[in-house]
Amino acid sequence: MEATRPFGDGITVRWTMEASDLVGGLMLYQRRMWSVLRIAAVVLAVTGLVFLAIGADPSLWLPLIVGAVFFGYMVIFGPRRSVKRQGRSLIGEDVTFRVDDQGVHQDFAGGHVWTEWWALTAAVDDASTIVIKRDRLPSFYIPKRAFATESEAEAFLAYVRSHLGSTRPASEAGHRPAPPIGQ
Repeated sequence: MEATRPFGDGITVRWTMEASDLVGGLMLYQRRMWSVLRIAAVVLAVTGLVFLAIGADPSLWLPLIVGAVFFGYMVIFGPRRSVKRQGRSLIGEDVTFRVDDQGVHQDFAGGHVWTEWWALTAAVDDASTIVIKRDRLPSFYIPKRAFATESEAEAFLAYVRSHLGSTRPASEAGHRPAPPIGQ
């Protein structure tokens, strides 16, 4: 895990992908949904327990308690199950992520992803993860543990945010677009 500035204006970060990186990114990207699930679990549990305490009919409090248990299960185990099912090919793989004047580049098992700055719209972060979005969808999850210090992570985030939505496509910067498939 290292962050380096090997040349020019770019930053390269390397790490080994862990399930917690993907879960952290998923929960950061969908934080509104996870907040609603947490609040719903607590409200249903409290309401169900109040009905139970006052001696109400079980047809009132039992569905509420069952709903609270279901939402609680989804909050605790749902993201990890989803990541293990959908992102298992990335877990344990070495990732190299580079940002430079042309865009963002990610090398990982089985491929290379390059996205130009004009296509990226937002970068959000919390204590453990940085998520770079394309439109409203998450495109890249970068764990903050990949940086040696918090100041390196902040410098990386500032660099990314300063380049988001750039209107200068790389094709104008001396790069030719890839030819269509089959040519």
